[in-house]
Amino acid sequence: MRSSALRSDVLAERQTGERPVDLVHLTRQCFGDKRLETELLRLFMRQARQIQGGLDAEVGDDSVASLPAGDLLHTLVGSARVVGAHRVATLAETYEASLRGRDHAALGDADRAAMRAAVDEACGYIGSLLDAA
Repeated sequence: MRSSALRSDVLAERQTGERPVDLVHLTRQCFGDKRLETELLRLFMRQARQIQGGLDAEVGDDSVASLPAGDLLHTLVGSARVVGAHRVATLAETYEASLRGRDHAALGDADRAAMRAAVDEACGYIGSLLDAA
């Protein structure tokens, strides 16, 4: 599974010219502290997966799944911006804005799938970085 994830990360990078995580941005955010970079990447992976689980849940019984989708997306925007996961941040921000003002604030299937793909791509990339370290 890991090798196919790496291949898709490389393919995505070649197609867009961007990595799923902007490592230059991350280094600037952490003032070059590699331990802090690693800690932030691990935190992002955990939080992004929890938030994605909350977005995917129809009816959640845990604290993340019970939050409104707009709040989950807002949290994900900030977290993604810190580590330089720009695609995740942009999608989450777009979906958050579209949900604000709706009576029933839930993402549609296509939006959830796009958000899941962006989170999976970023987390797969981060996982490959952490495995290589």
